Amino acid sequence: MPDATFVRPDLSTFCRLDELGLEVTGQRLERHRAVLARRVVEPDRWCRRCGCEGAARDTVVRRLSHEPLGWRPTILEVTVRRYRCTGCGQVWRQDTTAAAEPRAKLSRRALRWALEALVTWRGHVEVEYVALDTLRQHSTGGAVEAPCVIARVSPGEYLHLLPATPHRILGWSLVRRYGRSLIGPPAQKVIPSISEELNKIALLHHVRDWPVWVREMATAGGQAYVVLSLCRTAVFWRLVNRCPRRPRPRS
Repeated sequence: MPDATFVRPDLSTFCRLDELGLEVTGQRLERHRAVLARRVVEPDRWCRRCGCEGAARDTVVRRLSHEPLGWRPTILEVTVRRYRCTGCGQVWRQDTTAAAEPRAKLSRRALRWALEALVTWRGHVEVEYVALDTLRQHSTGGAVEAPCVIARVSPGEYLHLLPATPHRILGWSLVRRYGRSLIGPPAQKVIPSISEELNKIALLHHVRDWPVWVREMATAGGQAYVVLSLCRTAVFWRLVNRCPRRPRPRS
């Protein structure tokens, strides 16, 4: 058998950044994420307008969310050079399309990781897609201008649309408080703050509406979901201290 060989440790290769045309120049480990400083490997000094050579002018930083490494959110800070053409004066940036689409916030590896995760987790987790405007409208507790919907993929179900009813803020509130981001900014920066009073109102309305739709839960899985929802409601109500307990009647 041939002897196993090793090469010099290379963080760029380990993080699969060589596939994106990037090279690691530094790292910073924070409490909830890792930040990797990058530079574009290939120069891009030829003018796209007249073909003359450009001179380096300055640099800008492009931030991209990368695939999580060790289940830690990973951010790329890519230093991109800007050039000015010595002939026509045109200014341009280094080409970073190998790393990400123009104006995208996710690297190509992050996008691929997310798509592969959906295929791997299919049948095991529930995924919901909700618009940021929908989060903002419901988190204020005011009147909703137009009916909103969310997209959901559940175990055993295809992608389907559901109305974004007010009780959805119960889940969003817990995600904001306890959720852990795998790609992108933390949940506290994406989901608006939801008041405790609004959570209490939504929880009361949700429980009061149950007698209407619980009767349709005839399957064993549906009935188990009802029991689970009641348990979650009781825990949510007690731990978060949404309202005072009702005093027991004296005997």
